[in-house]
Amino acid sequence: MKYLKSLFLIFVILSVQQINAQTAKSADPLKAHMDSLQKGVENEKDPAKKEVLALAFIKKLSGETKEGIAIRDNINLNVAMAYANAKNPDKALAYASSFETTSWVGEGRSRVALALIRNGLIDPAGLLLKKAIESTEPFLKVERTTDYGKFAAASGYRYYCTDYADVLFRQGKYEEALKFIKIAHAAFPETKGSVNAIYAQTLVKLNRYPEAFTLIDEAVKRGQATTAIKGLMKEVYVKAKGSESGYAAYEADVKKLFAEQTKAQLAKQMFKETAPTFSLKDLDGHTVSTESLKGKTVVLDFWATWCGPCKASFPAMAMAVKRYESDTTVKFLFIHTMEYSDQATEEARSYIKSTKYPFQVLMDLKEKGVKGNKVVDSFKTSMIPAKYVIDKNGNLRFRMIGYHEGDDATLEQITAMIELVK
Repeated sequence: MKYLKSLFLIFVILSVQQINAQTAKSADPLKAHMDSLQKGVENEKDPAKKEVLALAFIKKLSGETKEGIAIRDNINLNVAMAYANAKNPDKALAYASSFETTSWVGEGRSRVALALIRNGLIDPAGLLLKKAIESTEPFLKVERTTDYGKFAAASGYRYYCTDYADVLFRQGKYEEALKFIKIAHAAFPETKGSVNAIYAQTLVKLNRYPEAFTLIDEAVKRGQATTAIKGLMKEVYVKAKGSESGYAAYEADVKKLFAEQTKAQLAKQMFKETAPTFSLKDLDGHTVSTESLKGKTVVLDFWATWCGPCKASFPAMAMAVKRYESDTTVKFLFIHTMEYSDQATEEARSYIKSTKYPFQVLMDLKEKGVKGNKVVDSFKTSMIPAKYVIDKNGNLRFRMIGYHEGDDATLEQITAMIELVK
């Protein structure tokens, strides 16, 4: 679902640029005024004031073009999110119901619904998620080559079903929740721990323990055991099997099997090429260079404070750091990059301090007059999180781009990479 948000954001940016370019030809003062209005909407924190600014901006936004509608939707989303975070569900619902870009309506409503959930407003969130599902259903049979926009929009359907099932579960509507979590489980091409957790929890509430155990077993064997699954694991095993006998051996065997499978799969993905060299300062001002890392197995994790998936992988990375804390031949470095703020160093320092992660953070900051970030660009990646493992001779041996949920899976993958390289 992240990439759907990114696609829409890019669309909006391009739309703004196109409209601004057209406007500039006829009236530079008008363009400047529109820019000012839009920034005012985005920067205003008070939802009521934001709404007034948004209405003024929309009133001056001429035309009913595709681009204009996309910009209007983005402004209305901004207002809806503000009201959701201010715990005003009526206003949030009203603005979320105003979205017009048909292939994005579901995504927009889902984002507002998730904001309502974060603020404890479960019932109105459920209404929006149901609408998100209904607005996306017409696109489920659209072929990629026929209409990529609608095809991409349909990809969000499984996420909306998952979130709606979670809301229904919280509301105690277990049979209805089961209907939607079944749809989500069948729609994902690979096991997702968060989906299996809701599915198993729902089955437990319906006293269907053998089925719940099947879902838990599936998740654990694929390294997708969430905190919820681990909390249910023993109880469901006992209920499904009739006793606690054999549980300890089962748990140990599952972990061992997953670790062995992970290592075997990664062994086939090893490559060898000279790693780029770098010299960066950490948050304490100390310089770390590739020269100083010779003889060590190095794990690099490129991240940023604005990157949700980067931070989602950190609990697993913290476990990996803990696992190797006494091994002086292994070094973990977390390289902050692709910053959007002039205060990136302070923001990174504040984040690490507040989370208490045991990470050594290096800053790959943009240099004046240089496009991009020098170190991450030298690794030829335009996407984060991006993790690399370098052997003691300075050769790249593994790369892992993006993040797939599952702390156990990430921990075992990092462990396997290190052990294969050492």
